[in-house]
Amino acid sequence: MGRLLRIVDKVAERSAVVAGFLVGAMMIVISYEIIARYFFVRPTTWAYDVTEYLIVYATFMAAPWLLKNKSHVTVTIVTDHLFSSARLVLEVVTSVLGLTVSLVVCVEGAIEVWELFRDGVWVMRPFSIPKCITRLPIPFGGLLLAIYFIEIAGNSIAALRSRAKKEAKNS
Repeated sequence: MGRLLRIVDKVAERSAVVAGFLVGAMMIVISYEIIARYFFVRPTTWAYDVTEYLIVYATFMAAPWLLKNKSHVTVTIVTDHLFSSARLVLEVVTSVLGLTVSLVVCVEGAIEVWELFRDGVWVMRPFSIPKCITRLPIPFGGLLLAIYFIEIAGNSIAALRSRAKKEAKNS
């Protein structure tokens, strides 16, 4: 599993970098739209659609790296008051829940991408593109998130076992 995690880490890190560039691109597109709309009274027909697609890509490409590095938003009002072993148990439970959701997102996203591809569905907006392309990052992000939730749960279980062995020796 160590080699797989190193590969996943590299993929997640590079995906997060790309996500950062996509957020920058969204900022430029939105700024352009504002200037075109309010200063030249010539709004674009494409800015909304482009940012709509980019935000899906940025979200699902950055989420695995954020989870791996514990850079996501967490609510700690309860966990700050728990003993470390209870915190580890809660981390296992939340990781299993996160794994379940990530697998559903991955599988359902992959099914949707496949069906859109198979049926030849296209987005007919200012840019005509295959709709499956707009959904590609969903199963990708879901898969990487699932792998990281497995890692987090495994690390927490290992820490709990280690703590139990130490306590058994001290008894």
